[in-house]
Amino acid sequence: MSTERAAEASALAAVAEVAIEAEYGWRHHATARGSIWCKGHGVDASALIDRLARGGPPGARDVVDAIQTCVGNWAFVATGPGWAVIAVDRVRSIPVAWVRTDQGWLIDDQAGRLVRRLGLSAADTDRDAALAVAMAGYTIDVDTIYRPINQLGPGEYVRFG
Repeated sequence: MSTERAAEASALAAVAEVAIEAEYGWRHHATARGSIWCKGHGVDASALIDRLARGGPPGARDVVDAIQTCVGNWAFVATGPGWAVIAVDRVRSIPVAWVRTDQGWLIDDQAGRLVRRLGLSAADTDRDAALAVAMAGYTIDVDTIYRPINQLGPGEYVRFG
């Protein structure tokens, strides 16, 4: 394979790095076309990744159709060549966070791991979110204490790639 094609293949595969670990009920399932991390009840990982990875990067309709097969409380992170999708149930019973890095997107269920990995400090805090935590013990909506980190809201999904 030429260096150009190797770089292109590497770029396609590196849309997002999933830092989730096999802990707290997270399960990993991989096929030739894609990989999925899922947690919760009512998610058929094999069927879900097959549905999402059937013909290249999934479009919005593909993601919505896949999500409609999930019932109960769940979250998933699916990846394939040149794409990634994260989604949570309608009450966000299982949170998922992501951040943009120099290498691409980094996805994890533990925001604390993202903070440590990026070396974030007090200088990176969102003052309004920190005030909310100080006053109420939690942030409001999808705010996070650290500005660069994002998280899904209830019933949301994000497509990368």
